[in-house]
Amino acid sequence: MAKPDWDTYFMGIAKAVRERSGCCRRHFGCVIVGQDHGIISTGYNGTPAGVDNCDEGGCTRCNNPDVTKGYGYDVCLCEHAERNAIYYSNTSYLGGATLYITGRPCMECMRAIVSKGIGQVVCIEDGFHYEHPWENDYQKLVKQGLVYMRFVDDIED
Repeated sequence: MAKPDWDTYFMGIAKAVRERSGCCRRHFGCVIVGQDHGIISTGYNGTPAGVDNCDEGGCTRCNNPDVTKGYGYDVCLCEHAERNAIYYSNTSYLGGATLYITGRPCMECMRAIVSKGIGQVVCIEDGFHYEHPWENDYQKLVKQGLVYMRFVDDIED
């Protein structure tokens, strides 16, 4: 059996991490990796510790079928996988790190990624894009060289 390349290896771990998510809408997993290819932290989307998960009725937004995909995050109890991985990391190791995520980061997560100095985001393209003009602002974070973002094909489970 051939040894997987780093992207395949870490995206496989991110996909395993997302299985911990208790969200009833979507599952995301994240792995933050240092420049030495050592794992710094992992995270998945879900409610804060001690709060019932979405699939247990914990988040009203996630349990409301009338909420449009991509909206209402300001009233959602869930934290995103990327920010959970950042929160649970030793942030002194994040500079220049690579973040692997099983979907495209939202604007809030991209701001956190840039603010913490994470140098690269590797994600599976999930088709989510902001409507104009917000997509332009999102792209400013990438185009101004603050973070290098690239997409990989979804790997087999």
